[in-house]
Amino acid sequence: MKIAARTAAVFVLLLCFYLVPHDILFSGKSVCLYKNLFGFECPGCGLTRAAWLFIHLKFQEAFALNRLIVIVFPAAAIICGMWIAGIKRSQR
Repeated sequence: MKIAARTAAVFVLLLCFYLVPHDILFSGKSVCLYKNLFGFECPGCGLTRAAWLFIHLKFQEAFALNRLIVIVFPAAAIICGMWIAGIKRSQR
């Protein structure tokens, strides 16, 4: 896939995620399998909502929801950038 097509794919996915209505993500119902099975939150609970807040430039709210967002969001951006550029991991 060419760089332009990959860039467009990432942009469309981000735009779709950006356009998800607030009420859908913040309805209070958990979709976390771990939380629903065991009754307490896993370390990743809230990352989807935190990412949504992050792309809406609500950084403090995102950090308050799940502090891992400061690691996960930049890592995801780097991985997307590498995918767009066609950079592959070295084969050992």
